[in-house]
Amino acid sequence: MDANLYFLFSKIAGALLSPMTVFMTAISIAFLLILTPWARLGKWLMGLALLGYVLTAVFPSGYILVNILEERFPQPQGLTEQVDGVIVLGGSFNTALSATRGQVSLIRNVERLTEFIALARTYPHAKLVFTGGIGKLSGDGPTEASIAEKFFTEMGMDTTRIQFEGRSRNTAESAHITFEELKPSEDETWLLVTSAKHVPRAMGLFRKAGWNVLAYPVDYETLPSSYRHFKPSWPGNLFYISSAVYEWGGLIVSWLRGSIDEPFPKPRPMAQVGK
Repeated sequence: MDANLYFLFSKIAGALLSPMTVFMTAISIAFLLILTPWARLGKWLMGLALLGYVLTAVFPSGYILVNILEERFPQPQGLTEQVDGVIVLGGSFNTALSATRGQVSLIRNVERLTEFIALARTYPHAKLVFTGGIGKLSGDGPTEASIAEKFFTEMGMDTTRIQFEGRSRNTAESAHITFEELKPSEDETWLLVTSAKHVPRAMGLFRKAGWNVLAYPVDYETLPSSYRHFKPSWPGNLFYISSAVYEWGGLIVSWLRGSIDEPFPKPRPMAQVGK
């Protein structure tokens, strides 16, 4: 599957496999069946759909699945001045609103940006990279990189330090394009800043592209595993299950198509990362 076809597939699959989409589709089909001679089947389907909705919304299955993702890579400890570069993934801007309203509009994953700024100050000699293009199927509008440049300028950063990559449409393309543009050596220490739940898939994709990066997870949505106190929560668990389905599904597909080498990437010993 080439890059364009995979991009199209990932967007369509992501929309169709959303738990809310699945529930609404099942209920709609059930309602139509009830109006036909297969009314009994429709009632069964309606019941199963509603039961699945309640179980998914109330019980913390989504929370647990997101927590497993977030706990896979710990926050790096003992970092020194030997950090050669920092990469931050896009996914924090509403590009359409930012362009039409004339001011930067943030939607989620804001900690990616704030931690990137903090790391830039902590490591003044490190190379800085923001990667993110247009992730919409239409391909219309400004790139995230262009909005990010405006945002970092407004935050008082020296944007001449930052390399903005705006061609990539997803994490896999970000990994390959940035590797081709920067050509990092194996003995360099690079930090990859992204949301904790996204770290396993992002690390697998960047390793496959040739990067030797150290995960820097941010934007946590769950408490540490030692603080687990799972309890029924409606409708909050619908948010977690959507995130879990998207990330776990992305991991499975990436592994099956050979974009990552492990079905669930894990941390490497520090000796294998950077210097």
